Amino acid sequence: MKKTDTQYAKLMYSMGKISRASVVPSPLARSWNLQLTGHGVKFILTKQRGGEATYKSIDGACNAAHSIGFKSVDVNFSCFVGG
Repeated sequence: MKKTDTQYAKLMYSMGKISRASVVPSPLARSWNLQLTGHGVKFILTKQRGGEATYKSIDGACNAAHSIGFKSVDVNFSCFVGG
């Protein structure tokens, strides 16, 4: 899976290169990641200074997707480990 930061994701979204945003459980912590998909390629949003961007809440990840330009977001609970 590829990684991209918010600025590049905004550019890719405006060019039509990414078309879907999904909030998915982070595999490393009890938090959430924002996964972006376009043309069969999946990206995980990263921080500008490196490392995956993780969110403590689904709202936080949705706000990140909205800042990129998305009007809707999918939420995937199927990979969630723990209770």
